[in-house]
Formats: sequence, structure tokens, C-alpha cells
Amino acid sequence: MLLRRVLGASSVTGAVRGRGCSVTAGWTARAHSTTTLQKAMAHCMDLVQASDPAQFAVIRSLPHKHRAPLFALRAFHIELRNVFESMSGGEPVAQAMRYQWWRDTIEGVYDGETSPQPIVQVLDPLILEYDLTRVMFLRMISAWESNVDRQPTTLNELISFAENSHSSHLYLALECCGATDDASMHAASHVGKAAGITYALQTIGLLLSKQRNTLVPEELFEHNKTSAEELQAYDGELTEGVRETIFNLGCIAKDHIHHARELEVDKAALPALLSLLPTDRYLDQLQRINFDVFQHQPSVMEPLALRWELMKHSTKGSF
Repeated sequence: MLLRRVLGASSVTGAVRGRGCSVTAGWTARAHSTTTLQKAMAHCMDLVQASDPAQFAVIRSLPHKHRAPLFALRAFHIELRNVFESMSGGEPVAQAMRYQWWRDTIEGVYDGETSPQPIVQVLDPLILEYDLTRVMFLRMISAWESNVDRQPTTLNELISFAENSHSSHLYLALECCGATDDASMHAASHVGKAAGITYALQTIGLLLSKQRNTLVPEELFEHNKTSAEELQAYDGELTEGVRETIFNLGCIAKDHIHHARELEVDKAALPALLSLLPTDRYLDQLQRINFDVFQHQPSVMEPLALRWELMKHSTKGSF
């Protein structure tokens, strides 16, 4: 049985209404109370705003009907990412346990079980409403879990991680937007790969500070006659080989962005694909500082610049 959409009801809490994200009343016995759902939705929005303010701004700019589904999916993605980032050396036992909990919980939702976890409380009705594909959630979990403290050997391994962790998230977002045509799915694959490769660059400093392997593939270091150890030895200036390695990854991510934008996608896909903008902006900023990932600091004008980009693409119907 389909549940009413998480957006579109007139009865909402002040906090959620204030951010333009409404929640329905009148849930079935399996679903959670309206108050519980409102609190769960607020939790998702708070998590996205705190952990990924650029993506929060993107989703916040969308028509109301898209916000709740995309906030919930982004919150789920961030939750998996946060588990990945939480390990500091040693064996990832706690991470493995947490990912298994998520795997069991998602499987439980599809089997008709409920959970007090706020993100799950919002995903539960969305999975029913949009008939979201189970395997996409499971691919995301497995991708993050299998790469905890594991450096990819090849570029293809990194791209596989990006496809399963980031593109799978966008496939679910497209299902919520009602855009599952081949071109839109193909574009989402490229956008997700660009985002996943960019994530490998964004987390170099974080992972090294925790004495962990980065997501930069070994074969790229070898190709540029350098090593992960040379990256770890950064002392304020990148060596030429390390800089070239980062440049190579940035170019590959940009190629995926270019391929995505060449495709003629369903206009309904745009709310999901606009998540590309923060990725593209990060890569442009990285180029301006000669690919020194350790020196990247977003400008104080970044929120205003991102809003301008969103307005421009919304007007043009592009991403």
C-alpha cells in the first residue's frame, strides 16, 4: 500500500515549516506518528546542514515536493560516510558492526519492520511511496564498508567505489523524482563517479590525520613516479609527482562531469542531478590553488556563489 508523500501536508511543526520541508499527517499503523516523523525529518535536515552545507543549499533551493525525499537520501549517504570517516587507525571493527546494523535495518524496512532511527523513520514511507530499489541501499552500504582503510590498487577500483557509493545514491534520488530514463540514469552514473573521485581528493588530509590510507589509487602514484608515502610527507609544498597525481584525478572527475552534461536528460531528473554543482565548484577551486588539497579553504563568498549557480542552472533548466 502506498503511503502519502512526506511532502505536501498542511500540518507541520514550526521548525520544519520554517525550512520549507513539510510532512504528512495520517499514517498507517506501520508508519510513525506525525510528530515522530516531523522530528525525524528535522534530524535529517540538521544532519545535512551540519555535515554538507553545500548539498543542504542545493536541496533547500528545490521545489517543496523534492525536498523531503532528497534530504532523507542525503542524510543516509552522510550517515554511511560518517561511519567511514570515524575510524582512527587499527581494525575497523566498530565500523563493520555499524554497517551491518544498517544492512539489517534496511532489509528489515523492506520486510515490513520499523525502527526508531530517525533517518530510517523518514526512509520507511519513502521506500513504499516511490518503490525504491532495495539493492541500491545495500550497494551503498557495502561500498563504504569494503573501502574502510583500504587504498584502491587501480583507478577502476576507485571508480567502482564511486559508482556504488555515490551513483547508487543518485539512482534512488532519480526514482524519487520520477526520472528513470536511460539518459538520466547514465548522467547520474557520471555525476556519482565525479562526486566519488572528488571525495577521494577532499578526504586526503582527513584520512592521513587519522593514520589511514587514502582513496587515491596506487597505480596513479606509480604512473607519476611517486608514492603514498610522499603524499604523507607533505610539509607545505606538494612534490611534482603528487601534484600530478591529484591533477590526474581532478581531470578524470571533470571528464565525468563533461560526459554527464552532454546527455539530454529528462527535465524531471534535474533536482537529483543538481547535486553536481558543489563537486564542480570544488574542482574549479582546487585548480586555482594548483591542486594542493591541503590548502583548500572555501571562500567566505562560497554560499552566495553557489546560490547564484543554482539560480542560473534553474533558469536554464540545466545542471
